[in-house]
Amino acid sequence: MIEFWNVIGTPIFHVRSTFLGNKTAESLLWKGDILFAAHLDGSITSHRLHTSEYFTSRLTPSPLWCLASITGSSFCAGSDSGTVLILSVEDNDHVVLNKTISIGFGTHIMSLACNGNVIAAGTMDEISLISVPKQLIEHRIKLPRIEKRKPTIVWCLCFIDDYLVSGDSRGYVSFWNASNGAFSHCLQTHQSDILSITAVNESLYAAGVDPTIARLGLNQERTTYRVEHRRTIHTNDVRALAASQHTTALYSGGADYYFCVSNRFKHADALKNITCNVAAGANLFSYQYDDRIVIWEAGKPSTGASKKGIYCLANGPIKIAQLRSHRGDFIRSSALNHEGNLLAVSTICTTTLYKLDLHSSKEPSISVLKRIDICGTELLFTSTSLFIASGCLRISSLSIGDSISEYPDLITERDNAGEVVRLHSNMTETFLVLLTARNELFTLEIRQ
Repeated sequence: MIEFWNVIGTPIFHVRSTFLGNKTAESLLWKGDILFAAHLDGSITSHRLHTSEYFTSRLTPSPLWCLASITGSSFCAGSDSGTVLILSVEDNDHVVLNKTISIGFGTHIMSLACNGNVIAAGTMDEISLISVPKQLIEHRIKLPRIEKRKPTIVWCLCFIDDYLVSGDSRGYVSFWNASNGAFSHCLQTHQSDILSITAVNESLYAAGVDPTIARLGLNQERTTYRVEHRRTIHTNDVRALAASQHTTALYSGGADYYFCVSNRFKHADALKNITCNVAAGANLFSYQYDDRIVIWEAGKPSTGASKKGIYCLANGPIKIAQLRSHRGDFIRSSALNHEGNLLAVSTICTTTLYKLDLHSSKEPSISVLKRIDICGTELLFTSTSLFIASGCLRISSLSIGDSISEYPDLITERDNAGEVVRLHSNMTETFLVLLTARNELFTLEIRQ
């Protein structure tokens, strides 16, 4: 899964997610407004912020571990078969393979970096420097081992000024001449593998299996780098670091399953709220998870307040039912109607309307009323209809009155307007308000 977040200011807002099925994203790269993701099946997917639709380009049968930008529309990928793929982007967002450069048989390219003239490829015990104009390997840098049988893996690379910087499995940050690969100096900043390095302005940040984030800067003579500051805000491996030249924020994440935004003095976690739907008329609420919906009956307050004016719960919330998604697919959106007798759930393939009977004397029951082949990014119940937002601002309406219509009616659509991420109606149910992934608001009059 790939998640998109709005990081302008604090708090940080989760915009939307793109479900990748069985794929895992091993590396991410922005080229303009297109996000590329490398996968273990040898493919690269192309994503845009405003829609969850993406293109898949299959390039090699071996896993792809890393991506790096070159210039313009060109970028490169490192494969498990020891090759660097030189790629470019077409107008239709598809990726084209231009050239393959072999590093060596039996090698695994674990990291890449490029400054426009030189591509650096990190493998076991070695860094290869590839000339971009010639597309040939010009220099090879050998790294020492701490133990004879334990290879030194170059997990991360980046360029800063005239230096090529590497982070490896020894816990060392090493500095090399970016042109010819000559050794400059090195620092042992961590006690174990350094998994990520990022550069911003004249500062470097490094972290890894040792979750401490080290900031490196130039000494007073501006000849070598030294550790200026350390921050410990994670408890597990830090596998990714990103920084912006326009802000003082550093973004970090990894095995903690969340990411943080931090500076030298403070940090904050980026929290994603679990979707909660409320059926006020039935005293019910539901939580939406990746592949299930959990329905609860709300607690009941006590009739009298304490001396401090605090009301307590006489009865706590009760879990009533749990519903798995159709075929176990990832759930994009869900909604409960006001009376609590209808539930709509939209997965990546279908939208299903369920009838709920949760307060009968017998066992609570859930039955399928309707299933349609629409992936709804947002769902909304009114007293007479179920509104489904799909695609790039495409709004459909399904009647839920005395009889449920066979097919939903298309109300409106607008190309390239952005995926709908919020959908609400006014109190009188005469207007819909839509918020898109482009951060634009639309109003739509509902004709009964």
